[in-house]
Amino acid sequence: MENNCFTQELVAGEVANLVSLISKEEGCSYNKAAKIVTQMMVDNCKEMQLAAIDLNEYCKIHELPTAQKVAIEHYIACCNQWVSASHTFHSQSPRFQVVHA
Repeated sequence: MENNCFTQELVAGEVANLVSLISKEEGCSYNKAAKIVTQMMVDNCKEMQLAAIDLNEYCKIHELPTAQKVAIEHYIACCNQWVSASHTFHSQSPRFQVVHA
């Protein structure tokens, strides 16, 4: 994994880096750990999206008042925006790029 920020964190002894923690815990390379962390993010985003679908279904089944439906729809829209923005950030930031050797 070639990443200046990551390297600086390692040199400084930073322990709050998930890639570093996974690498140590699993006994694998930083590239492998970065791939694991990426998959964790993808899985969590999918889980959030499925939860949003379930929540919409719940609203339909229980015929919630309009104000509650609007609030829930707004919450789901915000979650979707976060998922989209998080994906864009992590896929474009050099900090999270895996170098394929």
